[in-house]
This record gives sequence, C-alpha cells and structure tokens, in this order.
Amino acid sequence: MRTKEFVVEKIIALLNEIDVDGETMEYIVNEVAMGDQLFIQYIVCMSEKDLSVMLNERETYLNSINNKYHFISSCGDLFIDEYGNVLPNSVLTDWLLDIGKVDVEELRHYVQLNGFDVFEWEGDVLDFGYWDKNGEYHKPNITWRRDTFHKQDFLNTQIEEVITKTEQWLNKYRTI
Repeated sequence: MRTKEFVVEKIIALLNEIDVDGETMEYIVNEVAMGDQLFIQYIVCMSEKDLSVMLNERETYLNSINNKYHFISSCGDLFIDEYGNVLPNSVLTDWLLDIGKVDVEELRHYVQLNGFDVFEWEGDVLDFGYWDKNGEYHKPNITWRRDTFHKQDFLNTQIEEVITKTEQWLNKYRTI
C-alpha cells in the first residue's frame, strides 16, 4: 500500500519532470480547492518586509488597471479615472485640492490634435481643464500648452493651429 508521503513525492517528481509553470500550478491548486488556504498560509508566514513588497506590487498593479491618467505636480500626484473623477490614491495639496473633476473630453481632444497616444500618457496638472468642487469650469492653461505641452517636433505654425482648434473647441463646448 502506498503512503501519502510516497504519493506526494511522486506528484512533486512529475511536476518537476514537466517543468510546471506558474499558471499551470495555479490551475492545479485551484482544482484541488486549496488556493485560499495556501494564500493565507503564505501571508501568515511572510516577513514584514516581503509583505510590504507584495502590497506595494499590488498597489502598483491596481493603479495600472484603475488609473487612466496620472498627473504630476509640485502640489502632488493626481490620479483620475476615464471619466475625470479624482481617485482616492491621489496625493494632493494646494489648489489641486479644489479639483472636482478633470475635463477628460477636452484633454483627449487636445492630446489627439497633437498626435499623442492618450492611453499611454502621463502629464502635468497644467495640461487639463477642470471643474472645481463648486462646479465652476477652469479652462486649460493655453500659455502652458503653447510653450510646453505640445508635440516637440511641431513647427510654431502647427502649434498655433492646435491652440486655435483647442480654443474653438472650448468656446463651442465649455462655458468660460
């Protein structure tokens, strides 16, 4: 009669023989309904340093799938979703605290005029227009856009054309 230990050793040998990958092992663990148990044991036995690393990796992952846009400023880091809502993991000070919602529609329009990929883009807080918490609209900083936030290989005439189209868009779709 085979002992449990003998069978376990055979299973380990088979897994090593097939050079099991992570996804296959995860599938096996889930098929024997041990995923939750292994996870809990792993967390309980984990060092504080390893747990901190794991939680940081989780936060980075969640930010990557939940945050559509990240804006950097001396006043903090602003993360927003695809609708312009400020996300709770934003770290804000000064005037950034007054932002109620970022004008993602106008920002997409401007970014596309410049030929940027809107979904792989991080920017500065001066890049966008926004509504404050009282509902008042604040248009994007046109001087910033003209001087800094544009496609770097654009000629001055191309930059002015984009600025003109932006101002026309703002006048048509936003009450300023």
